[in-house]
Amino acid sequence: MALMRLTLGITEAQFENLKECNCGQKMKCVYYCTKQTCPNYRLQTLYCENCKEIKENHDHGHDQITKSCERESKEHSALASLLQDALKILNPIQERFYSLVFILSAFAKANNLELKKDMSADFDKLGKIENQVNTLLKTEKALVVKYDIIELLKLIPEREQLKKELLSLEYLVDLNYEMIEENYEKVFKHQASIRLSSLNNEEDKDFIYYSKIRAIQSQTSQVVIDLKAAFDEERKKNNDEVYKLSQKLLNSNMGQLTLQQKVTQTVNELSSLKQLFEQRENEHRSERQSMERELKTQNELVQSVIEQNKRFQEQLRIQGAECQRLQNQMQSLQNQQIEVKQDQQEMKCALEDIKKTLNGIQMPQSMQIQGGAQSLDSSLSHSTYNDQYGYNL
Repeated sequence: MALMRLTLGITEAQFENLKECNCGQKMKCVYYCTKQTCPNYRLQTLYCENCKEIKENHDHGHDQITKSCERESKEHSALASLLQDALKILNPIQERFYSLVFILSAFAKANNLELKKDMSADFDKLGKIENQVNTLLKTEKALVVKYDIIELLKLIPEREQLKKELLSLEYLVDLNYEMIEENYEKVFKHQASIRLSSLNNEEDKDFIYYSKIRAIQSQTSQVVIDLKAAFDEERKKNNDEVYKLSQKLLNSNMGQLTLQQKVTQTVNELSSLKQLFEQRENEHRSERQSMERELKTQNELVQSVIEQNKRFQEQLRIQGAECQRLQNQMQSLQNQQIEVKQDQQEMKCALEDIKKTLNGIQMPQSMQIQGGAQSLDSSLSHSTYNDQYGYNL
């Protein structure tokens, strides 16, 4: 088996990922059948080397799975490379011209004008193609790892279609104002005005303005050409109608003069419109500058409020610390007061004991003892009064 693998140029890692043949001989499938008329096309799409040797099984050419997977992988890589090259070139062009062609395409759609190419839609298509190609590449990589050649071959139509769509955008590589004017000729010849308010590029605004003028001039020239052609044709048909044709030519010249007046009027209107746009742009610029100054003032005010708030917070912190210190002192005084009360209570108890002792002693000097007792009783009463009303000794 190893010799067969080396002969076919299959690595060990590739060989391990190949599926086992359904012939029951526990051989790896190294070939696949693509001929739909083959008797075993549906029964044995993938088959091994032993099945290949049996002519009755697949009596046609043999496609090797690993080589076909490598070939398809290269094709997908080529598509990915083509996409990257296209994005590298077209992204700057899209950034430059997309706003312009988007407005012109929208105008054409709104007025039912047929375009040679919808450049705006083609730029949008580029993004869609990028997403589809990336999804396709992820699917392809997962299938190549498993050497699932059957599913891999099913991706070919989608890959080729994406390649075809990508190549159809090749004309955008050389996109310029001349190509845009030619493609949107019907838009510029249309009598309705094109809204320029959404355009930020002054060069694009001027391009639309002068393209509109050139389109009107072209229409005027075409009228003269058509009239001259009609005159010549009529003169060839019948020389007797020369006088009538001369009258027609005179009338056409009068009509041409009227048309030129309309063109001049349109040009003047466009000039007035451009001046109005410039005036509004200046007004918007002034308003924007005023708003920026106001915003700056508001920011300074907010910054001032923030600074004041910081100072206020610092004062609160200091006052809070001072309040905590006073609370601690008060707690200390209360603790001292409790200790004094306890001392007074102990002293009271001691005086009571002394009084009882003196009352129980019989002495000759009863008067003195009696006086002493009265004095002790007075002291005890005074101590009790102080304790009752919160006075310290």
